[in-house]
Amino acid sequence: MNGSTWSWRSWAAMATCVAGLTASFFGEATITPALADAETFRANCAKCHSRAATIARQIKGDTVDQRKAQLDTFLATHHAEDPAVRERVVTYLMTLTAK
Repeated sequence: MNGSTWSWRSWAAMATCVAGLTASFFGEATITPALADAETFRANCAKCHSRAATIARQIKGDTVDQRKAQLDTFLATHHAEDPAVRERVVTYLMTLTAK
């Protein structure tokens, strides 16, 4: 830091301090598996697919297993090559519809 200019390290240190103080004041945030699945969808899909429920209703298949398999196969060639990401997105979308 030189006078009035903050470096990225200074900003990172400040953000870490604020996050730590916030967590200690409000208590630790709990990241549930369902929240992690929703966040995975948001981070990987929502830029182009803002309405997850609309996508969930369009998944083909008569059973949950068929629907999961169909979606996993599609996602493998549609910007979700990582199996862990696909699993979280499939799990999230399956929770949005009970077909």
